[in-house]
Amino acid sequence: VARVNRPDGIGLIVLPTALMVSVPNADDVITEVSVAGRTPLRLDQIDDVLTLVQEAERGTIDAVEGQRRPEGIRSSQSPYSRRVAVAGYICSTVGLAAILRAPALELALAAVLGFVIGELRLSTRRLSSSYQPFVPLIAAAAVSTSVYSLGRVVSDLETLPLLIAPLITCLPGALLTIGVLELATGQNVSGA
Repeated sequence: VARVNRPDGIGLIVLPTALMVSVPNADDVITEVSVAGRTPLRLDQIDDVLTLVQEAERGTIDAVEGQRRPEGIRSSQSPYSRRVAVAGYICSTVGLAAILRAPALELALAAVLGFVIGELRLSTRRLSSSYQPFVPLIAAAAVSTSVYSLGRVVSDLETLPLLIAPLITCLPGALLTIGVLELATGQNVSGA
């Protein structure tokens, strides 16, 4: 983006949660710092951000529009209704339970747990970032309590698929994957 807009002398420092840009003027250097947002983006928002980045890299967007669009992306509504989103949680939970070779009863229970976790995740999406780390903890406590309580009542209940499948959406898999990839490519600060 710097090469397209102003090729000479731009200094950049990119950290996992901040970006520092230094632009030389005639007599001095202007440095700006921008920090990352504290609210995670949905996949459709990430796609919009990547499209914006590609436009900026090609130089097909001006600076004013490039500064205006991120706020619109961040405040955009989900393209899916709540029902469709919860159905997605249910399908992913049942699908993962099926991959883990869960019998029919466990698949039905996985659907119920997927519904509960989907509703919990959607209900807590707007919580402050200070409270977000507690959502997976609450979800894990609810699932494990339910599964182990059912295990005492239902004989031969396979608990592993029921413990893993509903909670998969709570794991920071994308963060872990990106961290490992960045460590593997020598980006130690962002990888760590």
